[in-house]
Formats: sequence, structure tokens, C-alpha cells
Amino acid sequence: MKRPTMVVALLILTGNGSGFNFERLANAVKQAARPAALLRPVALCAHHFYVLHEPAEAVVKLGEQCRDMIRSYAGVPSTYMQQIGDLSLAKQWKQIDVPVLVIYGTSDPATSADEGRYLVEIINTFHPGRASFVELPGMGHDFARYSSEAEFLRRRQDSKAHPFDGEVLVVLTKWIEEQSHT
Repeated sequence: MKRPTMVVALLILTGNGSGFNFERLANAVKQAARPAALLRPVALCAHHFYVLHEPAEAVVKLGEQCRDMIRSYAGVPSTYMQQIGDLSLAKQWKQIDVPVLVIYGTSDPATSADEGRYLVEIINTFHPGRASFVELPGMGHDFARYSSEAEFLRRRQDSKAHPFDGEVLVVLTKWIEEQSHT
């Protein structure tokens, strides 16, 4: 008789784990410290796409940043992306009781440290002590090293190589080892 597979731990790496609605609010605050020319148009694109549920074809007509945002979904259907944005992740997390490690890189403009901490807070509210948070200086959303969020945003125009941030493997290995002893 084959034994069922059991999830023993869950790992979130710079994800949108707390939900797009919280992320939009947190990123609006973060954008006040960023160059307006780089990010404010993206917030407008996200509003039209995620909040107003406008089709991707309409959002791309709003400008180059909107086209880039939609293209960044790499062929994932826009209806799926909007459905993910509508999820109540607190409700979803209430149903999962496994150890969780949330990792955030400080050069990641797609998420925020506050979002990661909020996700840990949500999980620990339902399952005390099950989630932890690690912040990695200089890691971008793609796990490469950057000097800042702005450098991450310019990565496609910049020919500079950005190496994988090996520190994430150190953190993962340590966390997995800790989980194997609990």
C-alpha cells in the first residue's frame, strides 16, 4: 500500500504571499521614496488591471510601463493573474499548518519587508510559531544580487551581469536542517 505524500514545510521566496491588495497598499507607501518616473505609472497599471479588472489588452494601451507589466507575466493568462489578486490569502493560510519560511530580498521592488512580516503575522495568528521571516540584503525578486531596487528595475536595459545570491541557499539549508529536527 502506497503511503500518501505529506507536506512537511512550505517556503515562500519573495512571493506575494499576503495578497495583492495588501501589496498594493504597501507598495504605494514605498513608492513615495522611489523615482516617480520609474514606478508611479506601474501603480496606475496595477490599479487598472487588478482593482478595476480591465482586460490586459486595455491596460497595455495605457503606456510602456503597463505593456512591460503585462509582458512580465510571461504568458500567464491575465484572468488567472486577476483571480490570484482577488484571493483572501488569510483565509487560505488558515487551512495550512506547516512550518513556513518567508524570505525577502531588499532589492526586490515587487514585494516588501512589511508584506513578508505581515504574512508571517497572519500565519502565526492561526498557527503560533509556525512561520519565520528572513531578510536578505541586496537580493532581487529573481534571486540575483543588486545594489538597490532601482538597479533591479533597470536590469533589462543594463548589460551588467547580476549573479545569483548564494546567501539564499545558506538560509534555506539552515532552515531545512532546523525543520528536520522538529
